[in-house]
Amino acid sequence: MTRKKAAVCFRGFVTYISPSKTSAFQDGFPPMLNGYHAATRRRALAVLANNPDGCTEAIMLAHGFTAELLVELVQEDLASVSTERKEAREPFEVIRFKITDAGRRALQ
Repeated sequence: MTRKKAAVCFRGFVTYISPSKTSAFQDGFPPMLNGYHAATRRRALAVLANNPDGCTEAIMLAHGFTAELLVELVQEDLASVSTERKEAREPFEVIRFKITDAGRRALQ
């Protein structure tokens, strides 16, 4: 039985991965942590690590991360969350995420 190449879509580009590269994963999929791919969690931590002031919830959602993933990072103490009150015509709150020391260690 021959294994077919797996198609992976990343940022709008379709890439084909040979079977030897997917054979390390069970059924060809990367490992999951609490329902999320480890690579997605790592990418979220990398985005937070690259921004010393942290990122707002809107920025993280624009990067494609789900609210559930952000909550999970905070619950596992990999990221911290703070709320800032901003004044404009109408006051509003900004939710900001920052990476913790534990999150930095997880990236290494």
